[in-house]
Amino acid sequence: MSNKNDYVEIIERIERRVNKVLRETNRNKVHWTIQKNLTALARELGYRGYAEKRADDGILDVIWADHQGKEVVAIEIDSSPRPRSVNKLNKRTAPVGVWIYYGVKPIPPELDTSTFVVVRPIASLRCTKPRFYRNKPKVNVVVTPYKYPTKGK
Repeated sequence: MSNKNDYVEIIERIERRVNKVLRETNRNKVHWTIQKNLTALARELGYRGYAEKRADDGILDVIWADHQGKEVVAIEIDSSPRPRSVNKLNKRTAPVGVWIYYGVKPIPPELDTSTFVVVRPIASLRCTKPRFYRNKPKVNVVVTPYKYPTKGK
């Protein structure tokens, strides 16, 4: 990733893919489906995508790496505000961190999300119709912040 525009494009592509998954997926398979879709998106954008990749502080849900194996994007996916996920993203080696939080509870203010991007759906998945309905409600996604993250303080 060479500049801020590349970063913004990647975040927008992740946002669109997550939005699509949340509209079309049974909520019991959301985490796995987002992982699968984001590893595929990495390949579409010229990166290598890995699911459940070991990192220094545990296992990250998705890692994107360049062709030399250098981590470029670290992604955590959660249905509840997990401090452990936030800590893993704060300690990542990849220049870009993304936390996809699709739960309904508010993010506690004590969680430091200043070093990575938070992608969070507005609509609760618990409000979606059961799987057998044809039309699922549109899920909007809020992405904050739209600034180039810095790893250090």
